[in-house]
Amino acid sequence: MFSKLKAKKDIPRLFFLHIPKTAGTSFVDLGVRWFGQKNSANYIEGRPVAARKKLGKKRFVSGHIFYDEMMRLPYIGDCKRAIFLRDPYARLASHLRYMDRYNQPEFERGFAVLRPELQGIVKKLAQVDFNSPREIETYLSDLTDWGNAAYHNCQTRFLVCDLESSAITPYLPQLPEHALEQACERLSKFDYLCLSEEFADSVAPMAADFGFDLLSETPRSNTESSSRKLDYLDPAIRNVLAPFLEEDVALYQFARKLFQEKRAAAFE
Repeated sequence: MFSKLKAKKDIPRLFFLHIPKTAGTSFVDLGVRWFGQKNSANYIEGRPVAARKKLGKKRFVSGHIFYDEMMRLPYIGDCKRAIFLRDPYARLASHLRYMDRYNQPEFERGFAVLRPELQGIVKKLAQVDFNSPREIETYLSDLTDWGNAAYHNCQTRFLVCDLESSAITPYLPQLPEHALEQACERLSKFDYLCLSEEFADSVAPMAADFGFDLLSETPRSNTESSSRKLDYLDPAIRNVLAPFLEEDVALYQFARKLFQEKRAAAFE
């Protein structure tokens, strides 16, 4: 893949801040195909912090880490930065169904290796009728620390919260003051703002800048979810999801506008 570029020293690095359930796994798989497995380090949240800081020779690095964690990486200044956002209602429904899949027999082994807190979340989710707005609301109104980070304005939290700060930890029930303004400001600093609903148009600028070919088909990875459906387009269900997505909805609206502006500028 690198042969298409002028010289190895000219190859920019790419860091991808991976927010869960935003088509990020599909992009990671695409990035690995572009850069090669040996040149990639992904899902770095599973590595000790000290080990993450030693990945400066990799060309493609990604992880489910928060913005401030990303900015503390010693090599981040040498990287182009990318992020994917997704319609908040679709993302939340997808995350709930993703966790609910562990209640199915075929995911029994996966359930067994979840830490106890997540097993409890999965078991509790099994009792929720996804067709009942009241039951969904009750479930979301009694979240654990992990649930706050995963379900309550998750995309905004990844941009403004910090695991190393008790004041702005992602596990608090409420977001920090001025979180939306800060999230929008930080989002604007990414070299590649991507939307899962616009996957092909999102990755095209990266392919052009890095000298890679676009794939004929959009990759789709990590799509196995619960067999139970959660209709986030149903007005009654959207009403109960809305209080948990207020900042994310505003952030996504900002992201769509910025994405459209950048796409229009590219064709001028």
